[in-house]
Amino acid sequence: MLSNDITTLPGSITIIAGDPLFADSRNGNYRLQAFVQNGHVTHSLAIDFSATVIADLIDLDGNNFGQDVPTVPNIFGPHDLGAYEMRPIPGRIFADGFGDAISIVY
Repeated sequence: MLSNDITTLPGSITIIAGDPLFADSRNGNYRLQAFVQNGHVTHSLAIDFSATVIADLIDLDGNNFGQDVPTVPNIFGPHDLGAYEMRPIPGRIFADGFGDAISIVY
């Protein structure tokens, strides 16, 4: 579980405090973000977070869960938290962005 406030939750190594880093929650876009900027990867902690087997293996876009993003370390496994599974964009592993953030997932 990933939450911005874990003070009321039971203590567990599987409960982590952090920002899910949604693309645009204000406008209903709850896809997760991962991007590279000036050689530094910034990513949602919810990407490649869970090893939990889920009943429905398809996300809301019709994509399979468990798509590993190589530049994002797995916390407990390859499944993303939430309704969308982020997939890596090939060929952007070495993207620098020259100051602009470049998404490495879609």
